[in-house]
Amino acid sequence: MIELQWATEPSAAELEISRIERLREGFWLGVTAGTPLRLDAADTRAVLVACPLGGGRDPLRDSGRDRVFLSSAGTGPLAIPVDGSAVVLAMDVQLLRLILGADFDSLPHAALAVATGAGGEVRVIRSAEQILAACALRDCTHEGAVRNVYLKSRALELLALSFGALKRQERPSASDVMPSREAERMVRAREILLARVEDPPSLGELATLVGVCETRLKIGFKSTFGDTPFGFLRRYRMTLARELLLSGDVGVTEAASRVGYTNVSHFIDAFVRHHGVRPGELVRARRQPPTA
Repeated sequence: MIELQWATEPSAAELEISRIERLREGFWLGVTAGTPLRLDAADTRAVLVACPLGGGRDPLRDSGRDRVFLSSAGTGPLAIPVDGSAVVLAMDVQLLRLILGADFDSLPHAALAVATGAGGEVRVIRSAEQILAACALRDCTHEGAVRNVYLKSRALELLALSFGALKRQERPSASDVMPSREAERMVRAREILLARVEDPPSLGELATLVGVCETRLKIGFKSTFGDTPFGFLRRYRMTLARELLLSGDVGVTEAASRVGYTNVSHFIDAFVRHHGVRPGELVRARRQPPTA
């Protein structure tokens, strides 16, 4: 069995973000604001996945500039080279075998080496999809059975995304490989969307601004960032809206306006679909004093 623990006690300020949760036997989630973690393993090994989120509230702006790393570990402190907060998953290799069944041996070579202890640490470019999954794990507000199901599903999503990134890194397909000039255009398209959250361009306008056709923009953007331009924008808007509401500085109407919604009802519907909770409930939960 394995257990994730703090190597040192988090400070009071760090405890606002930091926590450790057991998702099931042999599967742990750690959210750290900088405090080191350690893994206690008895006669087994674990696969570790660590996604850095930095010190700011907007890690999506830096997607692609950092790495998610996977490593194989037994008992001992975890060397997590991150600056700021990070989401860490630890899964017993035997549990991973059980979940994957016959597909275990079909894992990407580097992932299989990590899982079997034959390899040390590998890193993949941190994608927007991985950041969103990690933020969902960090910011989960569900409780009880719903919380457990939600966390396990998002944790498995982050694990799968990391394995998928390794597979593309080892054997990139034709759609994964694009000229550096076109890759720069995709990055520019994302920067435009982030800069114009409140008033985004149409797909045609965005394509014109970066110098590609609409079809190439949709294909290239999804290949680079794991989603279509407006799928990415929708996720970013909902993530940003949640951060604004949790900051305590704005209400629902202002949060909707800041992320580009003129109709508050449409904003609420989109927020519920994405986060599973109404924005007003999130605000009230934040204002509610902790119970003794």
